[in-house]
Amino acid sequence: MKDGRKLIADLGALRPGAIYFRAHNLLNTGDGTPAFKWGSTNIYTEDRNGKPIYDFTVVDRIIDTYLARGVRPYLQVGFMPQALSSAPAGTPYQHGWRPGFAYELIGGAWNAPPRDYGKWAELVYRWTRHNVD
Repeated sequence: MKDGRKLIADLGALRPGAIYFRAHNLLNTGDGTPAFKWGSTNIYTEDRNGKPIYDFTVVDRIIDTYLARGVRPYLQVGFMPQALSSAPAGTPYQHGWRPGFAYELIGGAWNAPPRDYGKWAELVYRWTRHNVD
């Protein structure tokens, strides 16, 4: 977002290494373009045969931005990548909620449980391992 790096730097300058920051939507499918109450990293997709594809590029940029500015990332495991969502077919993935709309409209396939808990567990494991490495 506009001025995001500056804001993170201002927060980090308050107490370098002692400020934690948490972002939502770190596992959401998308190209990283933000929207109101929405973010995405495209960390997990699948090929046409259902084989997982892991891409840590966007989420690494987010974490690196925090660390470079003295902020410690507090990583939330959420929400559900589109390829793993158990939402019924036809459920929109990204919500279009805006201030003034009923809050229950903020739902979508992004907040459904995984359709495959084995693939979900492997994603969480690989992301954790990637972060440790």
